[in-house]
Amino acid sequence: MRLVKLLILAIPVVFLLSCSGGGDNSPVSNKETEKNTKEAKLQDEEAVTTREVLPESDVDSVSHVALTCERLKDSACVQQILNSLLAEYQTVKEKPSRVALGREGVVYAQEVSAKKKTHVKYGESNIFPRFDLFYYRYSTHEEAVAGINALLSALSEDLGGGKKLEFGKPFHAVKTPPLFLVLEKNVIALLRYPCEHIGNDWTPVEKAIISGISGDGKPEKIMKIGCGGPLSWE
Repeated sequence: MRLVKLLILAIPVVFLLSCSGGGDNSPVSNKETEKNTKEAKLQDEEAVTTREVLPESDVDSVSHVALTCERLKDSACVQQILNSLLAEYQTVKEKPSRVALGREGVVYAQEVSAKKKTHVKYGESNIFPRFDLFYYRYSTHEEAVAGINALLSALSEDLGGGKKLEFGKPFHAVKTPPLFLVLEKNVIALLRYPCEHIGNDWTPVEKAIISGISGDGKPEKIMKIGCGGPLSWE
């Protein structure tokens, strides 16, 4: 009888000890889980705050071309030239008509049109000057020169009398709208605009092209043709 009483008293004690052990373990587990959650959250927040975020370029604030095309990807080079003109010009969706530059050996080509934001006088009318910009990169310098010779050959067709335009040689009259071409190594940039827009000051556009292609140095070759001529070289 005495043994039975001891067993009856022992059962609650064992039960309490088992519950007490579970209770001790449970709070510790919760605390560790909470601690791990907080640490994970802090790591996530730290990752967000230390992640490098590149600022969007403010193209409207660009006032000059900082890098040459030789140091940039071709598309970035063209965009940088255009960005330097954003204060006065904006690109348009219409694609320019094709120019007669030779395409053999071309590894990259981009053609874009832009319009001035303000008008200029043309006779008694107001017009918004427009230009076409052609950017061609060839695989070699020789192929770039051949591309220019193809253009000169096409322009020679209207000269008559067997006359022919030649690379590096001036000519008095050429049937063409104004052209401004820059050659640097294996890259050609060509500016073209209508004769009706010659009253616009094209110097900033020409300087932007030169700066983009050649930086602060003088380009290898510059070709200029006025409205109907003359053709000159620098």
